[in-house]
Amino acid sequence: PVGRIQFSIDPGPTFGHGGHPSTVLVLAEIDRIEPEGLSVLDVGCGSGVLAIAAALVGADPVVAIDVDPDAVAWAQFNAAANDATVDASATPIADLEGPFDLVVVNVLPSEHESVAKDVARLTSGRLVVSGIPEEQADVVATLYMAAGAGSLTAEHRRGMDSDHVHEGIARRHRIVGAAQSLGPTIPLERRSAMRSAS
Repeated sequence: PVGRIQFSIDPGPTFGHGGHPSTVLVLAEIDRIEPEGLSVLDVGCGSGVLAIAAALVGADPVVAIDVDPDAVAWAQFNAAANDATVDASATPIADLEGPFDLVVVNVLPSEHESVAKDVARLTSGRLVVSGIPEEQADVVATLYMAAGAGSLTAEHRRGMDSDHVHEGIARRHRIVGAAQSLGPTIPLERRSAMRSAS
């Protein structure tokens, strides 16, 4: 539950102190999903906050990647400082093998196009996409759908700040989250054909 797990993050020069709206909402999604025993991939890990949170609530294995070597070093430092088992590296996403039960992608809007195809390939369960301005939400959702992330519909709902209407994306029958006006989160829930059959 929210507040049950406490951990400390030193972001150094990287993104990810844990307080940015997009990060807070992905953390809330991780809490909602309860990833104990699930494999998790954090794309664009920054300081490692999302990967560390997943590991501390029982996800295993947890893989975190970033194109910035400094971010990888800080993610490794923070994971060790919190006694969290996270495999952080600068491995290109195209070189990763999957699939993963949960994939979280909290990157700049301009980065989604370059990772969408591989993210879809690596996701076997749930996908949470974040860091998207409201005016780009539909474009990014279409991008991930075209890459194979599943059938998605846009949804407007109130998020953590009741003064703003937030943009969200849901997969078929389950609405899984909301977004923040400063850096919305678009949670996407996707089930593979194999999971749907089981």
